[in-house]
Amino acid sequence: KKRKDENNMKKFLAVLLCLVMTVAAFSGCTSTNDPADQTAAPADQTAAPADQTAAPADQTPAPDAEPVSSQDTLVIVTNGDPGRLRSDTINNLANMTYNRLIYDYLFTRNSKGEYVPCLCEEYQLDADNLGVTLKLREGVKFHDGNVMTADDVLASLVYGKQDTSSGSQLDFIDFDNSKVVDANTLYLKFNRLNGVWQSAFLAIGIIEKSAYEAAASADEFYLDPMTTSAYVLDSWVSGDNLTFKAFPDHWYGAPKIETIVVRIISESSVALMELQTGGVDVLFNLSLENYNSACGIEGVVGYDKQPSTVSVFLGCNLKNEALSKLEVRQAIACAIDWDAICSGAFDNAAVSCCSPLGENAFGYDAKWETEYPYTYNPEKAKELLAQAGYANGLSLRVLVDETPSRQLMAEQLYNMFAEVGITLEIQKYDLATTNDIVANSDDYDLYIRGAYNNSGDIVTFLATSMGFTAINVEADTVKGPEYTDYLDRISKEMDTAARAQLYKDFQQAFIDDMMYWIPGVQMTIYAAFDSNLADVEMPGEYWVWNNAYFK
Repeated sequence: KKRKDENNMKKFLAVLLCLVMTVAAFSGCTSTNDPADQTAAPADQTAAPADQTAAPADQTPAPDAEPVSSQDTLVIVTNGDPGRLRSDTINNLANMTYNRLIYDYLFTRNSKGEYVPCLCEEYQLDADNLGVTLKLREGVKFHDGNVMTADDVLASLVYGKQDTSSGSQLDFIDFDNSKVVDANTLYLKFNRLNGVWQSAFLAIGIIEKSAYEAAASADEFYLDPMTTSAYVLDSWVSGDNLTFKAFPDHWYGAPKIETIVVRIISESSVALMELQTGGVDVLFNLSLENYNSACGIEGVVGYDKQPSTVSVFLGCNLKNEALSKLEVRQAIACAIDWDAICSGAFDNAAVSCCSPLGENAFGYDAKWETEYPYTYNPEKAKELLAQAGYANGLSLRVLVDETPSRQLMAEQLYNMFAEVGITLEIQKYDLATTNDIVANSDDYDLYIRGAYNNSGDIVTFLATSMGFTAINVEADTVKGPEYTDYLDRISKEMDTAARAQLYKDFQQAFIDDMMYWIPGVQMTIYAAFDSNLADVEMPGEYWVWNNAYFK
């Protein structure tokens, strides 16, 4: 297939221009890496500051070495409106396109999953590991021109803890005894040991304190948050598109592409046609079938190397009489054909899980790939239900949000459960309502949820994204304290090897004795790009556009 002639002509001229520029100035075609890949992660969190500080020369790109983009507008497609631009609500698969367009963070991760500096240039842990001094990057500007200070960063953490679903990750910080040392130095006091303290900052974007306090409400502020990112929100047509303009005073340097338009197109066939005709440049979250179709379009290249950090699982209300019984949860696990769900609900853009940890998570134990006891087995499911006292079956409800793949999954579960004697009622709500019901009431039985692990070290993921289940594990009818005890010991362990072993022990205990949720599928992320688009980077968990340009 070919993109329309007009678009091809533009690309031909763009390539010709790039060739002329190459002859004239060969050095102008080198590109810099994303800040996340420019600095090696500290090998040890207690290392001396000299080992924790990135060399300034590596953090500042050379302006005269920058390639110039032949097009000033990049058009990206996503399938949903973000609703609001809070750092946690765009910290998921559907909305991660927006994340680094909106926020900068204290730390990010490189392609190896190592924590590296971003707005925090260096840090020094206390001798007892119960506090950390953060040295902030100097001269960083918010979009209104004001300079970021340690006061802004401290306020961002306080408001992030207060406003966001990721806020519980900051429970280890004793804010009463944390303080601003000077304009570029912040001291955070810990109330307990936390071996993965940096991961807590990966979902809390830095905002301007005065702008937040001037807003009529937090919800109003997060419609257009004042941040330090490389792009500024220019317009937002709800349900249709968001337009971003390059921020010329970004601390890393002005982006090469002036305008990024994020178009919201829910129909994949329409998005593919737009890619073919040149109406869009980037498609994300493709099914395997659509990915293969996109790769067959002339002038389009595919990308399938994104880290698989997104999981979809089936959560249980452990205060439900039936679901409080381990045999019932085990029966549900055996009743589900996850391979069929991968192909049916997720268009083969997912693989089944066999552990509460994703295969790319730190501490993952590969033995469960062959030893997982709850593979699809309807007869075993019936036996387990009989042992639990439900030989004649039972009725359950499942909550599902508006995500099409999850609704298809619910329909497949309905049929699979019927085979083993479980009658399933599907209750559909929007995502916010679904999350609210699970987090703040007991009026549900099962729920389908997607969880985005933005940290290679998964303990915060288990305590937050899986936290809706964890909220209920203290019910008298289950062994809740064992779960929370594992999380506590893992988070306090400062030794990497010992923490990895604790994760393996946790997986054994969870699969043998807990099954508080049913591990489901890990998403495989497919994307397609205009072949003239260069230096689109995904060093860790987010797409980064700072260096992108059209050849």
